[in-house]
Amino acid sequence: MTIPITRGAEPFSPEAIDAQVSSVAADLRSRVSECIANVPLPVDDSSIVIDALSGGKHLRARTLFLIAHSFGTPDLRFATDAAVALELLHTASLIHDDIIDGSRFRRGQPALHCAADEATAILVADLLIAVSFATAATLGAPPAAALAGTFAQLCTGQLLEPTLSWGDDAQSEIEHYATLKTGALFGTAFELGAMAASCDRALQDRLRESGRRLGLAFQLTDDLLDVRDDALNLGKDHGADLRNGIPTLPLWSAYRRLADLGETRSASDPSLRNDLTDEAGSDRTLRDMRKRIDALVEEVRSLRPQAKQPRGLELTVGTVLANLDQFTSANCGFEAP
Repeated sequence: MTIPITRGAEPFSPEAIDAQVSSVAADLRSRVSECIANVPLPVDDSSIVIDALSGGKHLRARTLFLIAHSFGTPDLRFATDAAVALELLHTASLIHDDIIDGSRFRRGQPALHCAADEATAILVADLLIAVSFATAATLGAPPAAALAGTFAQLCTGQLLEPTLSWGDDAQSEIEHYATLKTGALFGTAFELGAMAASCDRALQDRLRESGRRLGLAFQLTDDLLDVRDDALNLGKDHGADLRNGIPTLPLWSAYRRLADLGETRSASDPSLRNDLTDEAGSDRTLRDMRKRIDALVEEVRSLRPQAKQPRGLELTVGTVLANLDQFTSANCGFEAP
């Protein structure tokens, strides 16, 4: 494994962070390749599977490095291994999610259960989880415990999904679900970044909670993309939540607005799908979601401790919520952050 040398470089320069994330991507690909080297995958070209499993934006890894540099001079070997472990866990969760949701695409490629079969996809995901925990274990008990706790939250969130409702007071349960499914991974990225910078336990805890809020804001942004974009641009299935009857916050907000206008059809009624899609993608819904995202960003800022490099925290927010840039006053009636 090659750890990029950044001595003398400004830690938040694109070149420095990109080099460190590239190191994670290379290590991730190596570990994924080793993981499935002796697995008889029922596919014509296993390199395509490796590309899909080790690809992506590695946003959680980037977040980890940004936080680590914000609070000190990080141990780059620790940070790299921690980021690899986190990315492995995230990728495994996506494989499981695609099976549960019946999604056909992921990262611009056929989902693993479509490229191979469902049983193979489940077992490959489980292998990635095992490698994630083994990687974290080499770093010591605290990072391993953090990863295990994150995995438990991912599973709990998925188990809660069938209980989500479309009722008037469902917002808190929808946000709790999204925090478990998405916020937990970002919270752990913040926490592991703090560990890499040798921060104390109290500071790690505060950063974890700050990261969970930012992860929820990221999920709301992703939910907006799901009702505004298409599968080609997303690299994954479009409209999967509506198809599966899952009330994301934009969909729930749109459904409640239609109910206020006298709509009496159930959210699961196929005849309501087009109206719900239109309302969820409307500028009204976008403005409502943007207000909630802005409020979450303020919570992120209020929870975060004083950093040695405060600019790094703002860069972290901007990096995680970069997709909000497309929802600007030019096309949606409000300003970018």
